Amino acid sequence: MLLRFVCFGLVVVVPGWWKLVFVVGAVVLPYVAVVDANQRTAPEAGRRAPRDNGPALSAAAPVLQLDAPGTVLDGETAGPARGSAQDSEGGE
Repeated sequence: MLLRFVCFGLVVVVPGWWKLVFVVGAVVLPYVAVVDANQRTAPEAGRRAPRDNGPALSAAAPVLQLDAPGTVLDGETAGPARGSAQDSEGGE
């Protein structure tokens, strides 16, 4: 892609028929690169590429237990949040 970028830049700079050479280079180089890359990475006919599905889960894998709906948690409140309506009214 860098060579293609250079070809586009040289089209603006060079005079005469050299412009045509660099336009053809900017068009043909990516085409040749894609065809070459497809030829190298094409899998054999009838054979699928391996697929990685990540680590397999076993029966011994830990299960996350969530609290049942409606569970009440005990705790203390910290008071109204900063910038709340009570603070602006000179809260108590």
